[in-house]
Amino acid sequence: MNKFNVGDWVKGKSKEDEFFIGYIEQINESSVHVYIIQSDHSFIKNRTVKIASNKIEVMEQTDLYFEGSLLNLIDIALLEKNEEDFIKYSSQLKELKMIHNNEINIEEINFIRREGFSRIKQD
Repeated sequence: MNKFNVGDWVKGKSKEDEFFIGYIEQINESSVHVYIIQSDHSFIKNRTVKIASNKIEVMEQTDLYFEGSLLNLIDIALLEKNEEDFIKYSSQLKELKMIHNNEINIEEINFIRREGFSRIKQD
């Protein structure tokens, strides 16, 4: 069974020991193709790179729900013409703004979605 899925956000180190962040575009038996968003090495940034599966790990999703991150994800969805992701991230951004403006709280969002736990942390 594969521990990765296409679209997973991952982080890792290249053969040259350079840190990177990206998302999986394709999965092979022992390697994955990762589109690099951030890297210590500017040459691989904004490129797809083949990386051994044991050199990467899936990123925690808790950091993906801040406004700046959501805006970046919306931009990526627009560039890729991915309507599903655009709608998903735009909706999450709207919810986040509603929470900040005290128009709605996390419990109401969870009730609407029928989720039993909070995705977005509130102080």
